[in-house]
Amino acid sequence: MFKCGWLAGGINISENPDRQVMPCCHVDKLNHTNKHLIKNGKDLLNGNLLSKMREQAVNGETPELCKNCVSKESMGIDTPRLRSIREFNNKGIVKKHFDPCDVEVLYLKFSNLCNFKCVMCGSGSSHLIAKEQNFDNPLIEINDYYQNQILDLLPKMTNLRRVQITGGEPLLNKKKNLDFLNRLSKDVWIQYRTNGSVYDNEVTDFLKTFNKVHLLTSVDGYKDVLHYQRPKSDWSVIKENLIKYRDAGFEVINTKTVTAFNIHQIPDFIDDCGDLFSYLVYTPIRFPEEYRVNHIEHTKLVEIVNQLKQKVDDSKNDLQNLITDIEQTYMYQPTEKMISKFWKQAEYMKQHRNVDLQHLIPEMYSYYKR
Repeated sequence: MFKCGWLAGGINISENPDRQVMPCCHVDKLNHTNKHLIKNGKDLLNGNLLSKMREQAVNGETPELCKNCVSKESMGIDTPRLRSIREFNNKGIVKKHFDPCDVEVLYLKFSNLCNFKCVMCGSGSSHLIAKEQNFDNPLIEINDYYQNQILDLLPKMTNLRRVQITGGEPLLNKKKNLDFLNRLSKDVWIQYRTNGSVYDNEVTDFLKTFNKVHLLTSVDGYKDVLHYQRPKSDWSVIKENLIKYRDAGFEVINTKTVTAFNIHQIPDFIDDCGDLFSYLVYTPIRFPEEYRVNHIEHTKLVEIVNQLKQKVDDSKNDLQNLITDIEQTYMYQPTEKMISKFWKQAEYMKQHRNVDLQHLIPEMYSYYKR
C-alpha cells in the first residue's frame, strides 16, 4: 500500500479556480501536464479524482499527483507525505471509500479576494490579478454545492482535528470565515493563512477562543524584495502586524515561497526578522517555471547556497530541506525560452504592476541569466 496521511484523511478545496477537491495543497496540481487529472466531480469525499488516487494507493501504486513528494524523498527531504504518516491519526493508511469520520484535515478557500498581486499567483488566488487580466467575473467564490456539503457533513466529521483557512487574503472575507469557524469545536487546530497585511481585533479575539492556533504568514522577504515579489504589499505595515500577532501570543509560522528574486535575502531576513516568527518554512517555487532560482547565474547561486548553509538551525527552520532541494533539483541551466520568458515577465511586472526589477532588487539584477 502507498501510504499518505493526506490521502487517507485530507480534503482540500482551496487550490484551483474551479474549487474542485484534492487531498492536500501539496499535490503536483500546478504542472500543466496534469490538468486533466484534477477533475473530481461534485462529490466532496469520493469524487472521481479522489477515488482514483485512493484506489491506486490501496493497490500499492503511487498516484500521479503525489510524485512530487515521492521524488524529493529519495533526496533525503522530509516531505509533507512523510510528516503526515508520522503525525496523522490514520498513519497514512488509505481506504478506497471515504467517510465523513475519516476527515482529519480540511483546507478551505472561500474566495480569491485579495489585496496583493504576487508574481507567482494567478487569477485563482487574487481577484486583482483577474481584474488585471480583464476577466468578466474576477471574484471567484466557493462553489455553493461544496459549501453546503461541508456544512451538512461537518457534524459527522468526528475526527476533524485541523482546519486551514486560506485565500486570497482570508481576513478580507471575515464574516464568512468567522461564521464557519464558529461551527467548530474549540479543540480543532486552526491554521489561518494570511499575507500579514491585515490585523483585525475581532478575528484575533475570536481565534484566541480555540485551544491551538497557528498563523501561517506568507512573507517572502522584507523591504523592496517583498514589494517586488508581492506587489501592493507594504513591509512597514506587515512588520507592525507581525509584532502585534506575536505579542498577542500567537504562534506565527512563516511560509516563504523561494524564487530567483528573494533567495539571496534569506540570511539577512533570518537575522533581522527571525524573532517575529516561531518557525520558518521554505518552499522553492516550481511554477511559474520562469521564477525558479536557477535563473540566477550558477556561481552566484552556489555562493548564496553556501551562505544559507551558515544559517541552518533545525530548531527554528527547515532551511536544510531547501538547500538539499536546490542542490539536487534546481542547479541546471534554464532553456533560452525560459530565460526569455523571465525578462518578458519582468517587463510585464514593470508595466502592469508598477514594480521595477532593476530598481527594487539592484543587488541581484546583473546576476540574472540573459
